[in-house]
Parts: sequence; structure tokens; C-alpha cells
Amino acid sequence: MVNPFKGDKEKLAQMNFRQKVDYIWTYYKFWIIAIIIVIAFVVAFIQAQLAYNPNAMTILMCDSYCNDSETAYSSMNQEFSQFIGLDEDAKEPINVDDTFFFTTQSSNSNSAAMAQKFLALVISGEADLMVAPKEAIDYYGSQNMFSDLSKVLPEDLFNYLKNQGLLFEVTYTPTEDEIEDGASEETYYGGIRLDGIDYFSEKGITVDNMCAAVFYSGDHQSMAVDFLNMVFGFEHTDTASETSQSRE
Repeated sequence: MVNPFKGDKEKLAQMNFRQKVDYIWTYYKFWIIAIIIVIAFVVAFIQAQLAYNPNAMTILMCDSYCNDSETAYSSMNQEFSQFIGLDEDAKEPINVDDTFFFTTQSSNSNSAAMAQKFLALVISGEADLMVAPKEAIDYYGSQNMFSDLSKVLPEDLFNYLKNQGLLFEVTYTPTEDEIEDGASEETYYGGIRLDGIDYFSEKGITVDNMCAAVFYSGDHQSMAVDFLNMVFGFEHTDTASETSQSRE
């Protein structure tokens, strides 16, 4: 059998090191680049699988800006891990998705794809906490996507937020089909004002008119509530405590 690389071997044998490098790069650079890309993809995939934590809660950051998101989110995970008493070698308990921006329109493919991704996360229970401008909380709250905070927050945290004027109400407006199924308009405490809270700004994370809300369908709702406990300086609770408050 003829060896296709025999000529290359003979040529390389007569070259010095630099000439060999130049020759290999000139004739095999596309193969080299392809191999590097494949290796990088495999390494990234393995790292992602090792870092993935199915028990992590997800925070959706909407219209957010951060100079160094990697450092900011790492700091959030470290602080929250300590707050809930995780071991040092435990996987990160928070997954932050900052790819969202608020829009009520679907005029282009990007906004339509984002809206589909948002709904998929909410419906599947993968979204637990939202940090966004107030208008976004009002809009999604009107679609009944958030929990009544009087029912999911611990009583001490709820009362503190209410007394400080940090809670605000949203109004769920049912569609005609939902009304036919027996739904009715309902106003409830759905949002928390964060503009005056230093937790995010100290990490370089900014959102104009920043607020937060807890998704009603989140699989890790109790962790979202505990994250709010940490942000406002309250103690860790094993589960979200219901209050005796009713929607007003």
C-alpha cells in the first residue's frame, strides 16, 4: 500500500524545526483548526455536565447589565451556599440566566424566540425568581405568572417588606377563555422593589427600576424565598413558610 505521507516525511526530515512548523501549518492548518475546535467543544461539554446542578434554582435577570457577570454570579453562589449551609465541594445552587429583555412585542425573530424560551422555562418549572424592571413584573404578573408573596414568604420577611413599603401589588387580568373557566380579576402582592437594596449593585449588577418576583410554578420556590431571606438579612428557613395574610 502506498503511504500518502511518505513524501511529507522525507521533506520534513530535511527541514529545521521552524521550517517544519511553517510547512505543517501551511498544508494542514484546516485540519489542525478543526481538531482544536472539536477538542474545545468536548472540554466545554464535559465542564458543563460536571457543573450542572439539577437542584439549583434559576434566577431570570431581565434588562440587566454587569461588567463582570462571571465574578458577580460566582459571588452570589458562594454567599448563598454559605447561607443555606452547603459543603464547600457542593455544586453551585444558583443558575443565572441574563439573556432576557422585556418586550410585549414579537416583531422580530429574536424577541419571538426569547418569549418562547421564557414561557418554556416558566411552564416547565425551571424558572424560580425574576429580577426585572417593575413594568416587566407588572406585565407578567397580569398573566398570573407570579406567586402571592403573602402566601409564600415567611411572615417576618413579608411584614418587614410591607412595613418598609417595598412590596407592590400586581393585578391578574384573565383572558376571555379563562373567565369562561371561572377565573376572575385578582390583585395580589406580586413584586418587591429592589432599587434601594445594595446586594446587586455591590456586585456590579444593575437593572433600571429593579424589582423581584417569585414564579408560582418554580420547582425550587423555597430556595428562591431563601435567597430573598439572604438579600434582606433574614435567617435561613428550610422551607417557605405560609403566612396568615390574605390577598388584599
